[in-house]
Amino acid sequence: MTLDVFAAVHREFFSYADFRYGWDMLCRRLPHARWHLAYTDDLPVWLREQPERVADCDGEVILITAPHILLSRNGLEGLRRTLHDHPDDIAIPMALAQANLPFALDYSTVRGLDRALEQDQHRHLKPYLAAGDESKVCMMRSSTLQSLLANQWSGALPANTWVSPQAVAHDYSGYHDSDRAEVVPHLPHGVKRLLDIGGGCGSFAALAKRELLCEAHVFEQHPAAAALARQRVDRVWEGEFPGVLLSQMPQFDCVTALDVIEHIENTEACLEAIAALLLPQGHLVASLPNLGHWSVVLDLLEGYWDYAPVGIASRSHLRFFTRSTICDLFAGQGWQVEDIAAISVPMPENMRRSLVALGGAIPLQIDAGSLDTYQYIIRARRP
Repeated sequence: MTLDVFAAVHREFFSYADFRYGWDMLCRRLPHARWHLAYTDDLPVWLREQPERVADCDGEVILITAPHILLSRNGLEGLRRTLHDHPDDIAIPMALAQANLPFALDYSTVRGLDRALEQDQHRHLKPYLAAGDESKVCMMRSSTLQSLLANQWSGALPANTWVSPQAVAHDYSGYHDSDRAEVVPHLPHGVKRLLDIGGGCGSFAALAKRELLCEAHVFEQHPAAAALARQRVDRVWEGEFPGVLLSQMPQFDCVTALDVIEHIENTEACLEAIAALLLPQGHLVASLPNLGHWSVVLDLLEGYWDYAPVGIASRSHLRFFTRSTICDLFAGQGWQVEDIAAISVPMPENMRRSLVALGGAIPLQIDAGSLDTYQYIIRARRP
């Protein structure tokens, strides 16, 4: 039986290295498929305009309405099982935040996602009818798709849609457009002009502008994101940081680098460039992912280190940090760290008990705080 995959994408999507890696992962999770790329915002309309392609399908069809999807390793198999039991219906993967699960589905790494699905309590869950669920991935027979399109289907999931618990999809489409509201309380007081390096679409800088009543700038290398940021902030500097634009820029009371430093090969040069942009007594506020998070530690204990399109193990990360190496980096560059705060994604209690017991048996000085910390937020200045 053939598998046809119709995916709606934007050309700008492939300009992001992280997203290209995520796309490659998605293609590997759907092997031997015939891929049809639709450069459109409305996949059902595009499909109705491609009757020959749709008529050529004779088997299974997967529709992907946005390409920012990480599918669990056995996701295709799970969808197929659900469709086998309900051949005239539609199957969708379960979202990470599925509300009606009888337990928490913790996820931070690729292996972590698969590990959660291997739990006995998850493995025995049965497909259930969707009730208000949304999904950017759905699977059906080609005959079902042809029938839907003949009835002017809008793309909304019909009542005969089944959620497959053995297939999980993580949507990371908001990666470049988060407002990072958790960072705002760590910004210094009295900021008049702020620069957000790697500011994406400008969501965080726009929030800071509203909350602090300050002038907000964004430094962003991706043209599509920079174009969106220009609609939200006072000034956008488009290019790679650090670069030639620095000589043209004013100085700032506060520079933010949120999930940026780990992407830069020469972190020391990056910090020096930021220092040159700061007014006297100005502050840098940075966030850095913690390699000591339990999700990574468990992966390493099992012999896994799988890159991902986003997160701690992002494919584009060039440097990796724990709390101690963060402090060493800043101190070595002459920065005074005023505050370092932990963003917590706690370890599941059953895993914590097992790991603490292992540490006591070896023995190891286990840093429970580090295990729970997904990311650190640092506020620092140059004396």
